Amino acid sequence: MAQQTINNGETGLSVRTKLNTMFGELYAADVTNTVYIHTQGSASATWTVAHNLHYRPHVSVTTTGGEQVWADVSHSSSDVAVITFAAPLAGYARFS
Repeated sequence: MAQQTINNGETGLSVRTKLNTMFGELYAADVTNTVYIHTQGSASATWTVAHNLHYRPHVSVTTTGGEQVWADVSHSSSDVAVITFAAPLAGYARFS
């Protein structure tokens, strides 16, 4: 890819268009507000979730008792996340 310079005086293209031109599609340019909810019915210390959102989303976890908890989240790909807890939990994870 050819190196490009953006000058402060340029007009006509949005910053996002310029960045996509310079760096390629590093991030989805038009990510919609898609949400995926994963329900974990049986308690487990590790949840592996195929959310298929095609990006690495924010993840929030709520137990079956309604308590929002901290977890270690790693994204093994742009479609799969692994959520790890200190102790087995059941509940749901919201991916957005």
